[in-house]
Amino acid sequence: MISSLCRVPKGASKPIPVVAEPPSKEELKEMVKSGFLNISDGEGDEEMEDGPSNGMDEINHAFAAADALGKTLASANLGNSIQSVTDDLKELDMDHYDDEDDGVEIFSGNFIAIGSMDPAIEIWDLDIMDEVQPFLVLGGVSEKKRKGKKKSVKYKENSHRDAVLGLAWNKILRNLLASASADDSVKIWDLAKEAFTWNQDIPEVLLSGSFDRSVVMMDMRSSSRTGWSVSADVESLAWDPHNNNFYVVSLEDGTVQGFDIRAASSNADSGAKPSFTLHAHDKAVCAVSYNPSTANLLATGSTDKMVKLWDLSNNQPSSVASLKALRLNLGAVFSLSFSEDSPSLLAIGGSKGKLQVWDILCDPGVERKYKGLRNQNMNLPLPPPVATD
Repeated sequence: MISSLCRVPKGASKPIPVVAEPPSKEELKEMVKSGFLNISDGEGDEEMEDGPSNGMDEINHAFAAADALGKTLASANLGNSIQSVTDDLKELDMDHYDDEDDGVEIFSGNFIAIGSMDPAIEIWDLDIMDEVQPFLVLGGVSEKKRKGKKKSVKYKENSHRDAVLGLAWNKILRNLLASASADDSVKIWDLAKEAFTWNQDIPEVLLSGSFDRSVVMMDMRSSSRTGWSVSADVESLAWDPHNNNFYVVSLEDGTVQGFDIRAASSNADSGAKPSFTLHAHDKAVCAVSYNPSTANLLATGSTDKMVKLWDLSNNQPSSVASLKALRLNLGAVFSLSFSEDSPSLLAIGGSKGKLQVWDILCDPGVERKYKGLRNQNMNLPLPPPVATD
């Protein structure tokens, strides 16, 4: 299934990705030792000495391939290394090296953060193809021991202790990544030092929601916290890109609520009333996305296998269009996101593990109401039309 998706901004990727070199025999040994290559095939975490397994066969095959490739590539690497050094020096832009601000740590590149049912967060470089291990791993298990039927797990410093359920990059301070976990914690990672949703206008402000039916806003500048209570478990959150005082939260009971942060107090159980409550779906609303160029246009996706568009003008939501995910063979909808480069395009992911893109202007009602969206699309290929309901 596709539980989350993220747009890669136009121009962020290299025109031609770099093909990763296969790991050496020594690197494979280190990966096995560190536990990155999981050779167990189930819950038992059986020791390697217990006998051969499919995992071990694959690793032995990888060792043999690395050994053979090492001999083949040895002569080629000498010539390539000279060119590589030349290219790297060009990228350094030494003519402007001293122009950068002193004391500012920069984390740049085309990276994606991935969380899973493990406590580790993997950072992958999208400009490298066929890479076998992440660019960076935040947290995770450092050691597993088993004595009889008892297991003991030792975690890396500052690691989560359970599944990572949410991740959010800070778009302004690019070295900051927020993570939320089933261990009831939210962590802020500074990747410049290591190597939910941020307010787009105030990059130090982070919004988080939880299954304890609460939403908390944290200001990293002063460690202050402001909270709201909601009627059901929180599924997703989104700041309004056209009003930095407003956000929406989608809930497990099928509703979407909008809040104005100016009406809240510093009490996490303040009971501040929402600006509106929208009964959007028959089941949990797993994803919400504001249109980046058209104010008050919100998309919602649900486990009821529906995607809907709403006009939130004047805090009085009204339906604009709907799409049955069954038409796209997506199943329950877990994630969706508008494109900032072509704001009429909505990417949708669901329980069947497929990703589809809906051009919302193919709906006649949307075309009439938001025809200006077409002029804001960049020169990107559009998906084929999808029939709406």
